[in-house]
Amino acid sequence: MDRDPGLEPGWLATFTPAHYAGSVMHALRNLGLYGEAARQADLALDFPDSNIRTRALHQVLLATVHAGGGDLEAACATARPALTAYPYLTSARLESRLHDLTRRLRPHQDVRCVRDYIEQSRETLTTP
Repeated sequence: MDRDPGLEPGWLATFTPAHYAGSVMHALRNLGLYGEAARQADLALDFPDSNIRTRALHQVLLATVHAGGGDLEAACATARPALTAYPYLTSARLESRLHDLTRRLRPHQDVRCVRDYIEQSRETLTTP
């Protein structure tokens, strides 16, 4: 269905297909439907390069999807760009999602990529 921005209320202008896909991915993740959630990723990450915060939020969300599905390597790799961007953003929501991912990964600290990610996260999130 094609959108006609002229017929939409002004407050809806910032809600893009990528935002919608991110919301769907979040809901599917919460339902434990990790495969279905991961299928939303391409669209959920389809933001202009200038939308760093939302991209980072969706990257961490996708990382939690990967972690839930058992792909720890993908989880850590997907979250790293968001973790790297975090010090340059002022976002309590991003900080919360990064802490949530670390909590989800903690039971797997015996895996090297998880251990490395948790260490990087600890350093990044506690640096003033």
